[in-house]
Amino acid sequence: MAPKFRIIRTAQILPLMAFDEEKVSYLIQNIAESESISIPIPLMEVADNFYLLLQDSAILEAAARLGITALPAQVSIRKSKTAVFGEIYAEGFTNDLIVRFTSEFPRDTMVLTSRKDIRMYEKYDILAINVNGDSDSFLAFRRGREGHFSRLLLEFLDFIGKHCRYTQSIYNGTFPTANLKQPRYWSRLRLENMSIDSLISAGQQGTLFPANMLHFDSGYRIIGVDFPVAILNEKVPVKEKEKFLKDLISFRFRTCHPEFIGSGVFLLNTPLRK
Repeated sequence: MAPKFRIIRTAQILPLMAFDEEKVSYLIQNIAESESISIPIPLMEVADNFYLLLQDSAILEAAARLGITALPAQVSIRKSKTAVFGEIYAEGFTNDLIVRFTSEFPRDTMVLTSRKDIRMYEKYDILAINVNGDSDSFLAFRRGREGHFSRLLLEFLDFIGKHCRYTQSIYNGTFPTANLKQPRYWSRLRLENMSIDSLISAGQQGTLFPANMLHFDSGYRIIGVDFPVAILNEKVPVKEKEKFLKDLISFRFRTCHPEFIGSGVFLLNTPLRK
């Protein structure tokens, strides 16, 4: 199915992740200098006139500070089987942080040492924690309502963010690490059994996970479109702006040499190699 390209008002977009201030600053500078939005943002339509943002919310924050009220988007259809997982790394994480947090909420949190114990906690959100490559432990948070993420889960992630430095998944096990001279003090935090339906509920509640924690299989992405901000701000019907977006993408394909990258990205505006 061909991607659906739309112009979506920022007020219609439900973010799921927070943003890094450095990324916001970079986007503001990039947009101001180029006077364009180079990459249509990935969205999933979840209800009439509402969309989930399938990346961190830095672009929304940058748009708000620049006075941009609509963005070009690549919209996917809501599918209950859309692949999604939540994973992030924390540098400087230690087990005593778990003890400090759970001691404040002994009735609503449980520390599990075996994956098989998870089956006994169906009404809990489960966070698998791996400290510096050791065996996984599991932290269970009691949900307040069915289908809603636990408030304590979000509080725990915020608590860890204040004591550690969150990073993306850069410690991939496929990379050799034997030659590293210094020890790695990091932990992987991974949410178990996530679903797109639970994330839709989270978005509607205004829940924000750490930036870059959620990862979606949203299909191929288009970059290098360079949609002019001036057109986004023009007082013309949205359909006219969307027609311009589609024409612009078509023009990029016809006049440039697109390369397919194995990670699932169409790179446009690439010079033709002779």
